[in-house]
Amino acid sequence: MAFSPNYGTSQSGAASAPPRGAVMGSGGFGMNQVQKQSQQLVLTPQLQQAIKILQYSNAELEIFVGDELNRNPLLERPQESTAMATVSDADRPFQPSSSASQQALGDGSMWQRANRKSAFSDSDDDWLSQLSQPKLSLRDHLSDQIQEIIVHPHQCVIAMHLLDTVDDAGYIHGSWAEIAGTLGVDNDAVEQVLHLLQECEPAGVFARDLAECLSLQLQAKEELTAPYATMLNHLDLVAEGKLQPLAKLCAVSLEQMKQMVQRLRRLNPKPGLAFGGDPGLSFGPDVVIRAVTNGQAGNQFSVELNPDTLPNVLVNINYYQQVKDRARNKEDMRYLEECLQSANWLTKAMHQRAITIMKVVSEIVRQQEAFLQHGLAYLKPMTLKDIAQAVEVHESTVSRVTANKTAVTPRGIMSLKLFFSSKLGGEEAGGWIHSAGAIKDQIRKLVAAEGQTGKILSDDTLAAELAKTGVTIARRTVAKYREALGIPDSALRKRAKKQVGG
Repeated sequence: MAFSPNYGTSQSGAASAPPRGAVMGSGGFGMNQVQKQSQQLVLTPQLQQAIKILQYSNAELEIFVGDELNRNPLLERPQESTAMATVSDADRPFQPSSSASQQALGDGSMWQRANRKSAFSDSDDDWLSQLSQPKLSLRDHLSDQIQEIIVHPHQCVIAMHLLDTVDDAGYIHGSWAEIAGTLGVDNDAVEQVLHLLQECEPAGVFARDLAECLSLQLQAKEELTAPYATMLNHLDLVAEGKLQPLAKLCAVSLEQMKQMVQRLRRLNPKPGLAFGGDPGLSFGPDVVIRAVTNGQAGNQFSVELNPDTLPNVLVNINYYQQVKDRARNKEDMRYLEECLQSANWLTKAMHQRAITIMKVVSEIVRQQEAFLQHGLAYLKPMTLKDIAQAVEVHESTVSRVTANKTAVTPRGIMSLKLFFSSKLGGEEAGGWIHSAGAIKDQIRKLVAAEGQTGKILSDDTLAAELAKTGVTIARRTVAKYREALGIPDSALRKRAKKQVGG
């Protein structure tokens, strides 16, 4: 925060003449010089870069650090320090030249590498914009659509887990039971989210096999008729060229079957290959959250930055001193000092980034401990403001920390953004406000248990059962969530039970 006072001279008095150029009105008002003090926030280039560094994922930070290593000869990787320490001053290359800058840095090749504009200069050019833009990955393309298609936070968590199983061709792999067990939900919840994801473009992604992939494409074109559905169930006959028996199964003529096969061959069996790969996913998560067994406190969780993906740099002070002793003029010294200042500032900014991420993620884990222990139904409603107040930072800082970063947790790999979900109508229970998704999940489980107890629960009874768990909501709210889940009212459920002889 910087102050920018503007000081002037104040003129007053009946006998004093108005300032030159002042406009006098009939009421005697004029323009006078006044003293004014204003306050404004000044973001230095280094502060702007620190904000960017905080927002970078480890993968993006690795690219940035590599760029700085090429620009600043005083920076080095930690593994390089041991090898460089064995090199004596006499072994260092030093070639006098008419260029003072070259003399200050040793040899010409090092100078050419370091003489490029530093990322901490006054230039507004973003270093990322100078990199070649890779082809949009399938994961990024699908992730953008998921944010538009799925709005419920619990379903979004399931969706991102399903996205992690999609291969380059666009097919989904993995066990429903395994995903449901990891998240603490049932198979139906995973299946429901999958059907939503199959609305993504290109048509055919999130298919479990070839038949479903082609079926989704036909469905998107509104061409999925009964004959096509039958044909997709007998793709082995298509592959073997047995069109006559296939036409009989589909109840169409042989000529129609040939046309159907031709139409089928124009579909794309691997829709995901139109996009690029995803190097960011293979880079690994940014944060590691592990369950730690503690005999006194029960299950707790440890938080650490992923050492396998976190880049690190050191400032080579020995090389700085060596080059400093060979500097011949003020220009060389000024450049060398700029390199040292830039290197020191970068290491400090990266250290501060690590501290801030640890503070924020540790608080997220503390508030979401029930979810990590018991599953998705216990995902606590939480906002950026909640975390910001707890760790005493600005809300925008929490936003930058959680942007573009993932964590490996006991519930799988998750984006840090997925820990945040909306609150429910201001109704507090048990010391915190329950999320709408968690309440819906409880209602669904209570109704599902009716088959075992034999007792059909009315909306009033459901509200009473929820109250026993600390969730106090009105009967009409229960009815609204029950309808959203597609569950009939108690009267219809009783009637259905009688029809089946229950």
